[in-house]
Amino acid sequence: MSNPNPTAAILPLEDYRKSTKSPATEKPAADLFQGLSAKIPPVPGNLSDTARKHWYFIGERLVVAHLISEVDLGQFQILCQTWALYVEAHLNCERLGEYQTTPNGYEQLAPWAVARERHANRYQKIADKFFLSPRARKAVNIENPHQGDLDLD
Repeated sequence: MSNPNPTAAILPLEDYRKSTKSPATEKPAADLFQGLSAKIPPVPGNLSDTARKHWYFIGERLVVAHLISEVDLGQFQILCQTWALYVEAHLNCERLGEYQTTPNGYEQLAPWAVARERHANRYQKIADKFFLSPRARKAVNIENPHQGDLDLD
């Protein structure tokens, strides 16, 4: 077997840069997201009535604020389903109480109360992704588009 010529596969750097351009560098960043519109994604058929109401209630507000698009379907569905689970657990707490007595006579937090807290925490984490809390909205940096027009002379 003969040894291959190691210089045969080496291209000059200038030629390589000219011949291959990345498609992402040819388009401005604004054009990459131009096809995404701010509108409520279509409601999945498997949502409960409570989740469906939340879908429209929150979704309409997110559209007005331009904080949702069609690609947000998965996260938004989880948000609405989590809300429905939270409401169900909260109703159980109101109906059955937050505490239950064990067979040994001890008072403990009921499973539906634990579920309510878990769903509330999960909802908060997902809601922060949609800027639905004051703390999350505070992190958004709004720049003044006319700031460059200031005449300081």
